[in-house]
Amino acid sequence: MKAVLHETHLDCYQKSFQNEKVFELTGESVVSDKMPDIGLLGDTNAHVLLRVKRAESGLAVLEGDLCATVCYLPDGAGGCCSIEITVPWQAEFLSEDIKDGATAVGDVRVIQLETRMINPRKVLIKAQISAEITVYEKESVVVCDNIEDVSAIQTLQRTVDCSLIGTVCEKTFVATDEYPLSADLYDGKVLCKSAQLRLDDVKTLANKLIVKGSVLSDVVITTEQGNMERISFTSGFSFIAETDCETVSADVKAVLMPTAMYYEVTSNGQMLSVEVHGVCQMTAYRKQVLTYLTDAYSNFYECKTETKHFPVFTDTKNSSQRETVNISVPVRSQISEILFVNASVGATTHKDKVIQVPLSVSVCLKYENGTLDWTKKVTTAELKSKETERLLSVRAADLYSVSNGNEAVIRVTLEADLREEREVRLEMLTSIETDEEHPYCLVRPLITAVRRKGSLWEIAREFGSTVELIRQYNQVEEDEVSDQMLLLIPKQIK
Repeated sequence: MKAVLHETHLDCYQKSFQNEKVFELTGESVVSDKMPDIGLLGDTNAHVLLRVKRAESGLAVLEGDLCATVCYLPDGAGGCCSIEITVPWQAEFLSEDIKDGATAVGDVRVIQLETRMINPRKVLIKAQISAEITVYEKESVVVCDNIEDVSAIQTLQRTVDCSLIGTVCEKTFVATDEYPLSADLYDGKVLCKSAQLRLDDVKTLANKLIVKGSVLSDVVITTEQGNMERISFTSGFSFIAETDCETVSADVKAVLMPTAMYYEVTSNGQMLSVEVHGVCQMTAYRKQVLTYLTDAYSNFYECKTETKHFPVFTDTKNSSQRETVNISVPVRSQISEILFVNASVGATTHKDKVIQVPLSVSVCLKYENGTLDWTKKVTTAELKSKETERLLSVRAADLYSVSNGNEAVIRVTLEADLREEREVRLEMLTSIETDEEHPYCLVRPLITAVRRKGSLWEIAREFGSTVELIRQYNQVEEDEVSDQMLLLIPKQIK
């Protein structure tokens, strides 16, 4: 006889595929005819633009551009110059687990960047790129949480507070701003730039996510008169994303990727115009009190059960951390002026509650004899974390520099976004069937006295009793007992 189970249907998303590819890109560029030869290579920064993202039967694809800026000091001329290099990239992922209609989340970043001068008119960059993709599928999960009154079957019911993935969605956005330039930078041009995207706040309204974020811009402006300055500012953006979940919560894991970036000095020469396009890919969770059947047995008939494993998150939380690092950069002579500094973060490693963050600082400076120089130092900073926390992103912000004789002292603040997720797999009953034509032989004593360590459920199942009878005969309330307690185990009577 097959027992009739009460079923609850839950609509949620499940992760069906996840993978990461690390690959190399190379690109070359030549100095334009109107620009001077390269004397000394300076800083190189790069950002990844995500142009295309799709998932179809057996295939997921990420495509975009690597946009790099190579700064250099000209040979026999003053000031600084830069070269722009754009390299297209593509990452393909093949798997039978990728189905039509699936939703993909892509996260692409630069983890290593090298620059080499081939000749005074030509440079080569080599970048190592990490492309990670996670594919989700929407499904209706059946949870059996109760059984009709069948005295011949004992069931174990459990309740857990957990989070399910309520929705996976995305929304494009545009952050625009204008930053006033100082008089020394009027009619200048953008030498190099970088933008770091951050999710600041999420609120909910019915099935909508109300999102606020920010773009941290670092831009170096240079003029024909030789003035240079690094300016840093934050621009906000916001949007409302409609989801397919009726009761979505504000617990969101987000991946923000730029799709286009424009930094230009306005026609009047007094303002810096900013326009950053991006896509916010969101995995939003839903709090759930889940009651389910996890085990069953019969003391009278052979009992066959079928189970499934269902992954849930028992703890999800976003957090942030700030750490200030002081770096001394030795140089070749007495410093007259630090023109600007840049900082970049490399590929991080996470071990034993410590996140190792490679940090590269470059300094463009002027010596007392008037010559310019560009020097770099690489160090490693450490961030503390929990074992269950994952680093989502880390940014170098709030750069401050001061000269001290033959060295530049740089202070960098690292801002890290972390997320804690504890995924557990619940074992759930999907069916219970008893064979009434093959009853158990019930030749057992009516009462058995034992000293047995374990749960009352396990003891009752072993000796053909029930948890309720053991509690009644022994006046115990706890679910677990030690072997110091003598238990009277009454046999269940049909």
